[in-house]
Amino acid sequence: MQVSFSSRRARPLLAGLALLAVSPAFAADMTLDVDASQLARRIIHAHERIPVSGGKLVLYYPKWSPGDHAPLGRVDQLSEIVFHADGRVLPWRRNLADAFTFELTLPAGIDHVDADFDVRLPAPGSPLGGASARLMRLRWDLAMLYPAGKAVQDIAVDATLTVPAGWDFASALPVDTRDHEKIHFKTTALDALVDAPVLTGLTMRTFELTPGDAVSHRMAVAAETREDLPASADQLGQIRPPGGRVQGDFS
Repeated sequence: MQVSFSSRRARPLLAGLALLAVSPAFAADMTLDVDASQLARRIIHAHERIPVSGGKLVLYYPKWSPGDHAPLGRVDQLSEIVFHADGRVLPWRRNLADAFTFELTLPAGIDHVDADFDVRLPAPGSPLGGASARLMRLRWDLAMLYPAGKAVQDIAVDATLTVPAGWDFASALPVDTRDHEKIHFKTTALDALVDAPVLTGLTMRTFELTPGDAVSHRMAVAAETREDLPASADQLGQIRPPGGRVQGDFS
């Protein structure tokens, strides 16, 4: 079972799952599309588009992430890495002193580089996120490369996630649009994106922890089966806020 929390000051006429807006809207420096529509093998595909101005491009795979107390980035789980621009596949190399650094020499006349790669996800319950055939907790840092030369809080990312058919999701990220299984989040800073994982699954339920309060706290739960979801308010008593009340569909 996987759990996700969100909170937001209550607003009138707000329906459904309230999500925390983590950054204002601004133009994207890069786009990130994560395709998780095929999770049977716990593999997701990432596609990125990164603006460039020629010369040399240096990309980092995240080594440190929020909540980690060591450089736990799983660069060893990347595979099928391809960089291309204007229909041409671009040669690349790892930095010989740091396997988390990717280096490309760019041809003249291109204004962006596309990157495609697969990521092998751990099993559910891992602190590094996790996935099964029925649920996933996506940590964005597992599925991205980002350009050197700019602070992460100043890199704007336009992120999209495609989930399997019939799955629901929960995240602190504000949603721009959703078209069936494709969820387009509002453009946000890279550090805020990494700090807001997405919980998604075939069997999910959201509970209101503080109904009627000025600041609303919600908990989303995803499980392998419906029987694994909380069946009574007593099961949530130890994790709700002090004085909070649990309200939800336990049927």
